[in-house]
Parts: sequence; C-alpha cells; structure tokens
Amino acid sequence: MYPRCHDFSVLLYMIKLITPNTDDIFVTCYHEAAGEGTYYVSEHALVYVARGSLDVLLDGKPVATFGETECVFVRKDHRMTLVNYPSEEVGFHLSVFLFFPRHLLFEFYKTFSEKDLPKKAVRSNNSFLRISRSSLLTSLFDSFRPYW
Repeated sequence: MYPRCHDFSVLLYMIKLITPNTDDIFVTCYHEAAGEGTYYVSEHALVYVARGSLDVLLDGKPVATFGETECVFVRKDHRMTLVNYPSEEVGFHLSVFLFFPRHLLFEFYKTFSEKDLPKKAVRSNNSFLRISRSSLLTSLFDSFRPYW
C-alpha cells in the first residue's frame, strides 16, 4: 500500500498565498480515445483524474491505476508514462496536472519563519504518493473547472 497524505491545509494555504502566472503550474489532458504518453516530470506534480481512468508508470515501472476523483503526487525528476482510458459514461478522459515549480515553492517557504516549520517533519523517499480522496481535494480541482 502507498503512503497517503491527509492534510491539505498547507497546499490550500500556498495556493491562496501566492497568485503566480498559471501557465507553468496548470495543465489539462483531454482524450476521446485510449492512449499513452511518456513525459519527463521536472517539477513536483499532483495528477488528478477527473474523468476516465489512468495507469501510471514511473521510470518504466508500473505504479498504479487511478479512477475518477483519484489523485497522485509525483516527485520531480522522473520519467512518467501515462496510459489513459476514456470514461464509458461520458466518452472521454480528462486529467488535471498541478505542477509546483521551484520558484513557487521558494516564494512560499520564504513566508515562514523557522518557528513555524514542523520540528519533527520526516521526508518520504517515495517518488509517488497516492492521496486519499477527500472533499477538500475534490473542491480544489473543481475550482479549476472553468479552465478545463
């Protein structure tokens, strides 16, 4: 089983705090037929499946399959292969990607003082983290619907 992340408060705070040009952080993928693509992920990313399903391979190794409203965090500097399958209900596949460029993360961390940072934070070595479904996560990605 993959580690799960349950606390989105930092992510939501970061999005409210910084309003960057979204060209380098927000990407959608729409397909009416099943297909496959391989990408180099140079920045940390969240991948959210809005419609259909998605198989993910990292560095050529199968990781998992995701259905609608499921999300995964992918650590930067990996080759990611995505195999998408359209939803039988609506006839297309839609994934939403949120990238976290270094400049955005640096600006975000500058807003914290050392006393605000967690004292016992443990960094995961996993390159891939399945994120638990939650109303906060669904709401976050639903807020991007006008841009899909």
